[in-house]
Amino acid sequence: MFYIVYMSRQTKDKSEDFSSQEVEKIKDKGRRIGFFLAKLGLDPEVKQELASLISQMSLEQIGRLEGILEAKYVFQSTFEVEKKYKKEIENLVKELKEEREKLKSDFEQKFEKFSKNLKV
Repeated sequence: MFYIVYMSRQTKDKSEDFSSQEVEKIKDKGRRIGFFLAKLGLDPEVKQELASLISQMSLEQIGRLEGILEAKYVFQSTFEVEKKYKKEIENLVKELKEEREKLKSDFEQKFEKFSKNLKV
């Protein structure tokens, strides 16, 4: 869809002929933008507005939009994983602190007992 809209705009506005490489690049950008819009947790109205603005954008602007959407997608995708691992790390730190305190307490008790035995 993106490809058709963009190509019809470019052909109408500038009557340009695109090389097959440029056509593939435009198609690729369209697929990626479509994927990001489908996967992002944006309001449907926002998605529709972004999609409708594409036909008025230059290739450079479309490239920047693609980059922004990709960054948002990566952030959204990794947020839950990051939250999970953060919780696991916090639990490990807590367990290590508890273990350290236990070892310290055991050591102090044994050292005190050893010290008493030396004084005899």
